[in-house]
Amino acid sequence: MSIKWLSEEEAEKMFDVTFMDWAKQYGYKGCYDEVETREEVVRARVWAAASPTAKEILNYVLASNKLIYAVGMRGGYQCFNSTEGPDRNLPVVFIDLDGKLTVNVRGPHNLHLDPNKCVGTVEHEGKLYKNEAVTLNNWIALLHEFGHAKQWIETPTMFDNQAGTGKVGKNKAGKNIKIGKHDFDARLAKGTGKGSFAEAIREKAIKLPGNAGIVPTVEEMASFKPPVWGTKIEMDNMARHEWPICRDLGLPLRVNYRDINATSDGSPSLTSQIRQKALVQAKADETLKEKRGPVTAGGLKVKVQCPRCRKMVSKTVLTFPCDNSLHV
Repeated sequence: MSIKWLSEEEAEKMFDVTFMDWAKQYGYKGCYDEVETREEVVRARVWAAASPTAKEILNYVLASNKLIYAVGMRGGYQCFNSTEGPDRNLPVVFIDLDGKLTVNVRGPHNLHLDPNKCVGTVEHEGKLYKNEAVTLNNWIALLHEFGHAKQWIETPTMFDNQAGTGKVGKNKAGKNIKIGKHDFDARLAKGTGKGSFAEAIREKAIKLPGNAGIVPTVEEMASFKPPVWGTKIEMDNMARHEWPICRDLGLPLRVNYRDINATSDGSPSLTSQIRQKALVQAKADETLKEKRGPVTAGGLKVKVQCPRCRKMVSKTVLTFPCDNSLHV
């Protein structure tokens, strides 16, 4: 079997940095054990038995010779990531077993609306329509993430950072230089000092015959805000996996990737070390906030005492009182 089901202890050791971040942002409250996670996937498989696509996804992942890690969480962020772990090279399916989903209902009156505005009432062609969201089983999210695992097995380069085998060394002048092979990754090309990947494409496009007046200007490029989610990855996954499953099971489809709304209402784990650390950190942050006192205007400097080393320093209120590099 190509799936490694992780216990809470194993998962929190391997993905501690990720879970600490999710405890702050996405309500991570610990993990279920490996048996509970595996049983949830079995239940999802039985539930979706009428869908050939759902069966194909799970069979494909299970039959693969590539190892996929699976973690059942309490809260957290449901996703698949191929660059997790200490060395950022582990493929993992993260599932919130307590997740609750709704999907925005789309029709002619609201197809053009931003997902965040698909609530309440909207006027269309002189008529009033009520926008609403309907319940969607969380197992659709589970199958969606295993769909990503299938994508990664099929085409790893769609996901993985291509770090190459090269290293950074020093030349005789003491400057950092690249040694060995360094594969190019477009997603990491920003801030390289040679312009962004998009700018490089534009420069090449301008030189091609017939592109005069078609290639966007630098100003137009700067105003464009691309989606923060992986468009190619998500649209491929929805088109080949999620939408066929929903059609097979007679469920509503999300027209826009962001039409899914997720909450989580599970009880916290009493054994989660990450949750305990997050609670301690949150309490420390609150204490620090109280010691800072009321917020003052923008750049106005005030005399404050560092709560850690007790040094009196003059700082703006939006920065930590002390620059002591020994603080952690």
